[in-house]
Amino acid sequence: MRVQIARMKSFAIQEKQLTRAVNWRHFNANRFRLRMQAPIPSPARTTLSVSQLAALIRGVLEDSFASVWVEGEINGFKAMPSGHWYFTLKDAGAELKLAMFKGRNMYSQVVPKNGARLRVRGRVTVYDVRGELQMVVDQLEEAGAGDLQREFELLKARLQAEGLFDAAKKRALPLIPRRIAVLTSSQGAAISDVIAVLGRRFPLLQVEIWPSLVQGDQAATQLRERVQEIAQVAVRYDLLLVTRGGGSAQDLFCFNDEALVRALAQFPIPVVSAIGHEVDFTLLDFVADVRAATPSAAAELIAPDQTQFQQRLQQFRMRLVRMMQAALEQRTFRLERAVRLLHARAPMQRMQADALKLKHAKQRLQSAMAGQLQSKLTQLSALANRLNQRDPQPVLALYQQRVLQLQQRLLRWRSAYFNRVQIQLANLHNRLHALSPERTLERGYAIVLRGERVLSQVSDLVENETLTLKLRDGRSGIRVLAPK
Repeated sequence: MRVQIARMKSFAIQEKQLTRAVNWRHFNANRFRLRMQAPIPSPARTTLSVSQLAALIRGVLEDSFASVWVEGEINGFKAMPSGHWYFTLKDAGAELKLAMFKGRNMYSQVVPKNGARLRVRGRVTVYDVRGELQMVVDQLEEAGAGDLQREFELLKARLQAEGLFDAAKKRALPLIPRRIAVLTSSQGAAISDVIAVLGRRFPLLQVEIWPSLVQGDQAATQLRERVQEIAQVAVRYDLLLVTRGGGSAQDLFCFNDEALVRALAQFPIPVVSAIGHEVDFTLLDFVADVRAATPSAAAELIAPDQTQFQQRLQQFRMRLVRMMQAALEQRTFRLERAVRLLHARAPMQRMQADALKLKHAKQRLQSAMAGQLQSKLTQLSALANRLNQRDPQPVLALYQQRVLQLQQRLLRWRSAYFNRVQIQLANLHNRLHALSPERTLERGYAIVLRGERVLSQVSDLVENETLTLKLRDGRSGIRVLAPK
């Protein structure tokens, strides 16, 4: 029996080496079955039990197909109360039963659906109880998700190298926003959760929803258009929230659009992203100023808690009441003390004595003022009599007449003086004009110039020299032939 088992293991090693070079989808099951049925040399005839044979087959399969990827269409999906998943993966030529246990599927981002095309990774084994070939799945993803992930990583690395995800560019959210824009689907649980949380935490916050597709071929284009429209009126808002509920990687891939990411990197107000669940990441999450795990968590980050504000207001009110009570008690104490001092010093008697003194002083003042007033009236009457005796009006009239005569004489003298001066100026002008060089030129004379210097002697001339001859109506060049 031991020799038989050792030979079976040797056969399994050879089979493992063979099957590593082929893909499971192209594996020839008939060839494998024939080789398994080949007679095994044995010195003695040994009979295996069904369980032993099933265990040997399971060992061969699990060693040969410990981790393989298989792609096909989902059929017969069942989610059991225990948390395990059971379904069938098929294509046009074959089908394979699959099982994904709770310890694995609880971390899966993709839930199988009948008719969906998935790619799964796991080990091939045999279910001993039924003797059925099945695959225990460790990981599953939508068909094509691997290509999307590679595209995601390449674009992420390129944008990160450009600095679009730098932490230094992240902006802080306003402490108390007044109005926000929400870019999401008009239908779905995400917007309902956001509105519910914002209404509970801070009802005064104004929310404007910009509806858009959030999955599908046209989603990225419509998201870009909405971002451009919001950017044009961004001054109306304190921040932008971009959100949607959970979904597969393909559903969320529109949020990895390069043009959308670049537009949000230059957005004029802070951006908050809440795409999918906590385990979901898109490029929009990296470029956003703040990333929230879920739409509800984003609403918690954006809206201040009105309960905390109410508690703080209550604390301020209590502090103000205590301060007012302390101030009132202090002033009451000071007032009572002043009343006691007032009674102790008997101010009424002092006020009566001071009033009597004031009355006597008033009488003395009135008497003194009446005497001085009479004296001043007497002096004023005497001065009025003296002024009447020396009335200045005749003298002023005489001086006014003399001033008028002097003004008339001054005007006559000025007119005569100006006439004499004008006559003298006219004579001087005529004499000056008669002596002017221009008058000399008009009589037929000419002026010889070297540059601007006037030549008046023959000795100043130089043979063959070119000079300027100034005449009455202009200038002309001349040449000296031979000075004499």
